Amino acid sequence: MDSNESVINKMQRKYWITKQTVFRKLGKKEDEFIVSSDSELDAKLELFNSIQQTTTDLLKIISRYQNNLSTLAIEENEMGNFMKEYGKIDKTRAGKMMTAVGTSMSYTGQQRFVMQTPLDRLYHKLETFHRRAIADTLQTVQRMERTRTEYRAALNWLKDISSELDPDTYKHMERFKKSYDFCVLKELSDLKPGSSIAQQVNDANDDNLLEFKEEEFIRDDTENTTAEKEDANDLLCLDIPSSTSADLLSDFVSDSSQTVPTSPNNFYLPSQLLSMQSKNLLSTPEIIQNEEMEGNVCISGDCDSLGNWLSNTIVPMTYNEIMKSWSVEVNLPTDRDVKYRYYTCTEDYSFSPRKIMIHQWETNLQPRIIKQNQKSPEIDVFGMFDGIQKVEVGWLNDDLVVELRINSNSIQWVPECSNKKLLNENGKFRKQDESGYSYEDVESVVFMTRTFSLEQQGFVFEFIDNADNQNSKTYFGYLMFEEKFHGSDGVVKIPIHSADHEYLGSLSVKYVIIRPSPEINCSFKVSYAKYWNNSWTGLEIGHRGTGISFGRVTENNAKCRENTIGSFKAAVQNGAHLIEFDVQLTNDKVPTIYHDFHVLLEVRNKLETPKRQMIFPFHKLNYEELKNFQVHHVNEINGAFSFENDDHEDYSPFPSLEEVLHAVDPQIGFNVEIKYTSILQDGSKEYDHPIDMNEYVDKILQVVFANAGRRYIVFSSFSPDICAMARLKQNKYPVMFLTQGVTSRYPPYSDKRMKSIENAINFANCADLLGIVAHSENLLGDCELVKRILNNKLVLFCWGDDNNDNNNIAKLKEQGVHGIIFDRIDKLGEKPKKELFEKCIL
Repeated sequence: MDSNESVINKMQRKYWITKQTVFRKLGKKEDEFIVSSDSELDAKLELFNSIQQTTTDLLKIISRYQNNLSTLAIEENEMGNFMKEYGKIDKTRAGKMMTAVGTSMSYTGQQRFVMQTPLDRLYHKLETFHRRAIADTLQTVQRMERTRTEYRAALNWLKDISSELDPDTYKHMERFKKSYDFCVLKELSDLKPGSSIAQQVNDANDDNLLEFKEEEFIRDDTENTTAEKEDANDLLCLDIPSSTSADLLSDFVSDSSQTVPTSPNNFYLPSQLLSMQSKNLLSTPEIIQNEEMEGNVCISGDCDSLGNWLSNTIVPMTYNEIMKSWSVEVNLPTDRDVKYRYYTCTEDYSFSPRKIMIHQWETNLQPRIIKQNQKSPEIDVFGMFDGIQKVEVGWLNDDLVVELRINSNSIQWVPECSNKKLLNENGKFRKQDESGYSYEDVESVVFMTRTFSLEQQGFVFEFIDNADNQNSKTYFGYLMFEEKFHGSDGVVKIPIHSADHEYLGSLSVKYVIIRPSPEINCSFKVSYAKYWNNSWTGLEIGHRGTGISFGRVTENNAKCRENTIGSFKAAVQNGAHLIEFDVQLTNDKVPTIYHDFHVLLEVRNKLETPKRQMIFPFHKLNYEELKNFQVHHVNEINGAFSFENDDHEDYSPFPSLEEVLHAVDPQIGFNVEIKYTSILQDGSKEYDHPIDMNEYVDKILQVVFANAGRRYIVFSSFSPDICAMARLKQNKYPVMFLTQGVTSRYPPYSDKRMKSIENAINFANCADLLGIVAHSENLLGDCELVKRILNNKLVLFCWGDDNNDNNNIAKLKEQGVHGIIFDRIDKLGEKPKKELFEKCIL
């Protein structure tokens, strides 16, 4: 499209495209001649859609058939072995028959297993066809449909213009003759016969060169004025407020001396009205193209025409190829300043309703401003504001994230292929190189993609043997998401085949699927996800309130019960800047404050005295059961601990997250640790969570967004996947990664991201987190670690028993640690303190 195209023409063009799109969406009848011209194309599209649906259905059928065949083969083989085993014991004729039947069933099961190989080949061929041929064709079809919509809109516009230019449609010829005759008679009436001027008029009349006056043309046009006014109002109501349209129209009609400018690119009367309305359009600033920008640039702001910060109201900008910049014209308020931000997104209209993927957005604490009655727009650079670059990854709106992780032991070759050297795609969440990256045994490779639908997503893994040799060989592994994944995380095995479909081995892939949170409405208004005030250093954070109360060293234990409202209030009174506590879900999915994965349950039947104590999984109890049953901390066996004010309601264990958010002073920040199980180095789990990971995080986020108000909150977790979810599901609160680093005090985890401070730094940067919460043992042992973390522009908290010492606290503050989590804040903390977060949340 011509970059110099006028605003009028842009609006006209947009009007006809929108009108054509609405007609198609509503199923209204289109022009029969236009539709008939596309009949052959429509027939081909119908055939393509049929092939696409058939291929998808066939892939599903083959996948189900493989699963059923595998299950049947296993059952037949097990039954055969069972019958053979017991047939050998039975020495009678019946035993021989059982052995024979068992042998036959085992053979049948083995034959069913053999069928898996040709089925795999068929599936992968069909999958390749679906992925390469159909998917590519679908993209072409979608582009064609958009182009066809514009083409049909242009045809309808031409039809409309043709009807206006047709002399017989609006009796233009008769009106022209009437005006012409009037002009001639009027001129001649003022002249004497035979004069030179009269002769000139007659000559002009004979040559048909006299031009009529436009004001007379409009004055005599009484027959069609009403119809034209209605047409103008219809067009204006599409984009312009009705009151303005009415006033503008009355001004135009009343001034019959105005002339309608003629242009081959303009419409008849409505275009003139729109061009006049453009006087009230205020241009937003242009934005310079950034090479790293993905998707289309859009704008959001605090007025109706800019979407009121809502993510589902897209205001797209237009790209100028010559200037390499984006711009837009919208109707802005003229009685106040307008706040706005830029963001990039992708819209997919193949879904109904259409889906939006937000790639990046500007996150300065204070948005950009267009001053009241600002005449000349500025030129902005995306993400650059007041000399500071502030751009963050977009949250999940209608899309979801899939992460695939390949570790050093992920590939299992058959014996003759065990010496393969591979090239494959590596990732630090950047665009992948076409030639791949060398796969080493020590690496952990992560793939990440964002998509609107798992059903349309797949991966092809290419393994190159002897990549530096001209005789290199390529092997393939295919992964389609549909029906392969169950839940938010897990492990899936992918078969590896040669080009001629020879089975060579398998690839074990750990996957995580992150979905958008259904009840959280994020906006572009403000974000604190990466915000940290430079003055916030050495903050004192109360561990579970005033400290742990069930530690091994009893003299260091808090005097009141940990993780209770009373303990949190006591920490506030003793000057805590923030309070750290643990949240997990009960069986009925209520976010509850508790640290351990098990509780102590006291039970007694009619014959038992005294009560019997048993350790019980926390997640198997409903919230009401926690509050009403005899449930205690897992370490309170035989009444080993007692606390002050235990009878007071504020010191009751297991408060809900909602209760805590309302009960504690809102000027005090919260560090909410999301408790979730992780896999240890030996392969065992800390705890087996029955609740899906996405739902687990969603429930906690929903309570926080509904009840936090203006409180400053930072989330944290030892699980890197939980951190990634909490970061991508919302854009308001920051997230930090908890890590124990290298230590002998706690059992090590299997996930490499959790094994060292260096890996934690890399993960925090990749996941766009605020920072990390490190084990103080590592920081005190290596002072360079603190500098390394701060040089990566990460916020640093620290935790651990070493923090329960005034000398260590002072040392950590000197090094620049932003927040120190420690016990007994009533003894070790400095007070009184300034309320840092009083006006933090806007």
